[in-house]
Amino acid sequence: MESSAQASVYSLGEAIFTEGELADDKIFYLLRGSVKLVRGQGDSAIPLKEISEKSFFGEMAVLTGNPRTASAIVTSETAQIVILAKSTFLTTTATNPALVLDFCRQANVRYTNALIKLSEQRARQSEDLNLVKLSTRVDLRRGFDIRDFVAGLPVASFFSGDVIFDDAHPLQRRLYWLTFGEIELNFTTRGKKILTTKLAKGEFFGAISLLGGDTPLEIRAIAASQRVRVKYLTEGRFLELSAKNPIFLYSLLKLLLLGAEKIENQLYAA
Repeated sequence: MESSAQASVYSLGEAIFTEGELADDKIFYLLRGSVKLVRGQGDSAIPLKEISEKSFFGEMAVLTGNPRTASAIVTSETAQIVILAKSTFLTTTATNPALVLDFCRQANVRYTNALIKLSEQRARQSEDLNLVKLSTRVDLRRGFDIRDFVAGLPVASFFSGDVIFDDAHPLQRRLYWLTFGEIELNFTTRGKKILTTKLAKGEFFGAISLLGGDTPLEIRAIAASQRVRVKYLTEGRFLELSAKNPIFLYSLLKLLLLGAEKIENQLYAA
């Protein structure tokens, strides 16, 4: 990255991009210095994230097509930043699935942290977190036929009340497709249940647990109908698929980013 691209230099306090503006297909890579993402302006600005050197940022708006949800401000005396076009970014990541997987893990942490913060905010306001619409659906059919893919996956059956997976047992962490029945997902943080949602046939679950991250969120999936049938990916098979099908990871990344954005909008609107 350093040898193949020219870096622009920004000064302390300078905005690299601002909240609400269109992304204009620009993604940024921090070579030297420090940058923070903030929401709002002036004394009311809320710090969201410190960007580490040798990291991309600003990719969410480009990948989702939405306006920027935060401003990027230089916090060091100077910052050297490479500006990439979306096509260059996609070419780079298409040949490096490990990088996209890392983006997925970062987006997963952002998503789960936002969910926890919103639950804490709603608890202070004595409101029901179940008002939050938790979308877990993603279109994995773009780029390849998902029907052919899932046909080769192992199948597991459960009865009403059976635990399909529990974050307390890491070996159960897999990516699941629900092919029959309903399941209930219980989200818990620090021993307190913050959200319960149900999924029906055709949806997938388990990605949040499989990707992991430094958050106290724990998820438990329980069979909620008389019979439940799932197909699943083990962690090893998930990584193998990720390496072979960039579209698979991009779909998952976009889902997590859109989910995080949706929750953050509710969080900061209060």
